[in-house]
Amino acid sequence: MMTKSVQIIQTLKRALKSHGMTYKQLGEKLDLSEASVKRIFSQQTFTLSRLDEVCDVLDIDFYDLARMSHEDSEMLDKLTAEQEKALAEDVRLLAMFFMTLDEWPIERMTSSFTFTEHDCIIMLAKLDKLGILELQLNNRYRLKLRRNFQFNKDGPIMRKYEQTVVSEFFASRFNQSDEKLCYEIRELSPATAQIIMRKLIRLNEEIVDLANLDAILPSDQKKRYGFIGGIRPWKPSFVKPLQRKK
Repeated sequence: MMTKSVQIIQTLKRALKSHGMTYKQLGEKLDLSEASVKRIFSQQTFTLSRLDEVCDVLDIDFYDLARMSHEDSEMLDKLTAEQEKALAEDVRLLAMFFMTLDEWPIERMTSSFTFTEHDCIIMLAKLDKLGILELQLNNRYRLKLRRNFQFNKDGPIMRKYEQTVVSEFFASRFNQSDEKLCYEIRELSPATAQIIMRKLIRLNEEIVDLANLDAILPSDQKKRYGFIGGIRPWKPSFVKPLQRKK
């Protein structure tokens, strides 16, 4: 569960986005570099005075920020079995779901996919009925799901798409300038493995935070990236025949 301070910072990020302000623009008003602003948000190293300064820039007071944070704390951490089943059974609805996670406007949905505006409204209404988002006036919507949610490991979406996603992801040679693959096969103690697992969880959370910061950038300044991280006890199959039998 997120602490109250983390909830407030997450809400501040959304307020920044709603004002259409980039972290570069915020930095200019705070006399900070873009990198410094990005680091403050991603590492959550706000002082009270800095928090007040950001609130002043966004023209909101701390009371309103705390109230919005309380509302955000009621968002869902995961999908129900019924919600996942509905998404898994309709690939168009699943695609729409991923677009709403990035808060795409309908104009971008129709220009990027073979969806008409009418298609988008119908699918947004389905997501509203499922309780995944709240459809508002002028076809706007508000997600009821946290951005760092995880699909259920044994749920219908993971069962149906996990192998396809993993195999397609690793089909690359990872030799382009915007690609990177790292792997190690080492003997580790269980305690060290647990440390690495916690670091992976924190890295995943940081990716979500950085993506939230980038959400306010124009679409032509972004592209979709994939990240897969994992650790488990494992030996390559090609060495097993060489081992002595115990």
